[in-house]
Amino acid sequence: MSMQTTPVQLHQSQASVVEWAVGRRAKDVDHVSSLTSVVKSTPSGFLVAVIDATQDGPKGNFAAKAAAEIFEGYTHHSLVDLFNRADRCAKETGGCSISATIFNTSYHTATWFGVGNVHGYIHHRKPTADPRYRWLKLQQGFVGDNQFTIRENTHPVHIGDVLILATTGLRPEFAGALPIEGRPRIVADTLLAEYAREDEDALILVTRYLGGTM
Repeated sequence: MSMQTTPVQLHQSQASVVEWAVGRRAKDVDHVSSLTSVVKSTPSGFLVAVIDATQDGPKGNFAAKAAAEIFEGYTHHSLVDLFNRADRCAKETGGCSISATIFNTSYHTATWFGVGNVHGYIHHRKPTADPRYRWLKLQQGFVGDNQFTIRENTHPVHIGDVLILATTGLRPEFAGALPIEGRPRIVADTLLAEYAREDEDALILVTRYLGGTM
C-alpha cells in the first residue's frame, strides 16, 4: 500500500491571532479523501475545525465539504448553532465526525466541542500550567444522527499554547511527543511522520495561539 504525504500548509493571521499548519497523509495516491479542515476568522477571534465523513470516496468527500461550508459561512454564530446546522445538513449527506474550537481573543479562551472521533488536544506552553494539557471529551455518534447533546467547554489559553485537531489516522500517542519546538509546520510534519497509520488517511491541524486581536 502506498502512502502519499501532502505538503503541510502554513498560515499566520494578519492580526497575529493564531498561526497554523495543516498536514495530510493519504493511504493511496488514488484515494478520494473524506477529510477536510476549516480555519476562519470570527467576530470574537478565530475558528478551527476538522471534519471526517463517515463514508469514504466521493460521497464522503462531498459530505465533508458540505459540513465545512456550514462552518465557513456562519462564523458569526456559536458552536451550538454551527453544530446544529451541520447536523441538519449531514442528515442528507451521510454524516461526519467534527471537532471545532473558537478562540476568543478578548477573553483569551478556547471554546471547543466534538462529536465522533476527531481528537482534540490542547498543550499549554507554561510548565507551571495546571493541567499542562487537556483532551477534548468527544460525544458519541456522529453529526447527522441528531443524537448528541451539545455541551461546550471553555478553557483559558495563553500565548504559545498549541491546539491539535487530528483524525483517527493519527495515533493518539502523538500527545506524548509534545512539546515540539518550532512553528506549527514542524509540529505537524513531525507528528505525521511518527504517528500516522498506514491503513487510513490522516489529517492534522496544528494551531498556536498568539494572543492578538482582530
